[in-house]
Amino acid sequence: MARRWVKYAAFGLFWPLLLLWTWKLLERMPLPTVVSDALSFSEISHFVLQKGLHAGVYGTLAGLVWLWVPVRWRRVAVGLLVLHGVGTEIGQTFVPGRHGSPMDVIIDSVGIAIGILVAWWITRPRIAP
Repeated sequence: MARRWVKYAAFGLFWPLLLLWTWKLLERMPLPTVVSDALSFSEISHFVLQKGLHAGVYGTLAGLVWLWVPVRWRRVAVGLLVLHGVGTEIGQTFVPGRHGSPMDVIIDSVGIAIGILVAWWITRPRIAP
């Protein structure tokens, strides 16, 4: 079982990250033009970075959920994360210049699964030799 301070830290990191990610997903220009022009990504590297962010942020959120949500509520919390991914993709269809993508929902869900596996691996009980 995680120590109390780990739970508080996970709780404290989860909400700001979730709010920031939601804002950026529903913003018309998530990356300012000045920044994107300065980075000058190719189409492929931009695509990989974008999808990697989807998986990475949702994986991080899932890992934080694993650390602070009681065991009996983890499935509900993970389900809400998946619904968040679906909801933000639907929300993007109402933002000029953005569009929702079912592939992003799949990538989000894969990120969530990876985040859960990593958090489980780190926090699993260890048997002494």
